[in-house]
Amino acid sequence: MYLNTDRLMKRITGAFWLIFVLLPAVAYGQFDRHPRVQVGASGGVFRISLDRFDRHYGNRLAFPLGLQVGYAFSPSFLAMLRGRHFQKTSSEKNSLEARPVWQEDWLELGIQQYSLSFSGTSRTFFGFGLAFFWIQEKHGGVFLRSLGYEKSNVQPRGFYICGGFDYLIRERVTLSFEIELTSAGVEQGAGLEAQSVGGIFVNAGVNFLLF
Repeated sequence: MYLNTDRLMKRITGAFWLIFVLLPAVAYGQFDRHPRVQVGASGGVFRISLDRFDRHYGNRLAFPLGLQVGYAFSPSFLAMLRGRHFQKTSSEKNSLEARPVWQEDWLELGIQQYSLSFSGTSRTFFGFGLAFFWIQEKHGGVFLRSLGYEKSNVQPRGFYICGGFDYLIRERVTLSFEIELTSAGVEQGAGLEAQSVGGIFVNAGVNFLLF
């Protein structure tokens, strides 16, 4: 069953209008000297969990890039919207003399909890939420078809959890280190990790604490 992308984006947009418009009016008094908006970018190493992926694309490792924006509704809790992107090109050509490409994007919507304040120059965090994947196999790739799909794209849903720490490198700028685990099944919604297009993402990034 495929997601209605337009409807999903409308719901996400509506949820974030609620966060950005209503919550400041409810919790305005909690924001004294605490940045309300956090934006950042990251990159790292991702290992996809999907079984037999390496038979089609050489190995399971990739190097995604990520963007995120967060809104603080208390000094230690942020609502987070995070995006990830990677693509993997097969090392072997198929019968069409093309190299298949696996393109995977996912969007995360969740909550991130930080330690109450910086202790010296660092603070820890933990997060969790929902993950929405958009996967497309290009240039004659047959891996999705080998899993029983008639089309070259799928849109599974799942969850993510993450943990790490921020290091304050200057006022309102942090360097972050994080381990993220995502999971979303592709074989008829199966929950086994070997059937998941998610995986482990070890990454580092820079965040800007605004407003």
